Amino acid sequence: MESKKYNFHESYVKGAKLGEGQHTTVWVCYERAVPRPINDCTPLMAKDLSPELYKPKKFAVKIVRDDDPEKLKAHEREFEILSKLNHFNVVKTKEIFIDEFKSIIYQVMEQIDGSEILDEIAHSGAYSERDAQKLFKQVLEGIKYLHDSGVCHRDIKPSNILITKD
Repeated sequence: MESKKYNFHESYVKGAKLGEGQHTTVWVCYERAVPRPINDCTPLMAKDLSPELYKPKKFAVKIVRDDDPEKLKAHEREFEILSKLNHFNVVKTKEIFIDEFKSIIYQVMEQIDGSEILDEIAHSGAYSERDAQKLFKQVLEGIKYLHDSGVCHRDIKPSNILITKD
């Protein structure tokens, strides 16, 4: 995996919004069946396209907007680090697109079919002690893998812990 300097919209279309932070927005995205030529004006959202124009597999795209070049560089470094990791409790990164003119980074990663831990607790109620132990063990296994790989997460919080049904 390497940094890509061309347009995200040539290769992907956006789907539904998954979440939002101070400088980032996360969307579902789909890989286009055929790359979109630069001069093409077809819609950029999946809901506006025929399904045969994009592949059915979902990904997530984290779109980072920031005028600070150092912060954009930090996101690019984050991608380079994530692209080398492979653990079932750590989200996998696919590719990155950098629009230096607009100060935007598009980081494409696997789409996790789940919800944030606080949303899950609000929806389902408190976890049993056994379920909480299982969940905490998985979080610690992911953190241990990061540390063993020489990576420090630096932003562990409930909104960064996704819960799946399995």
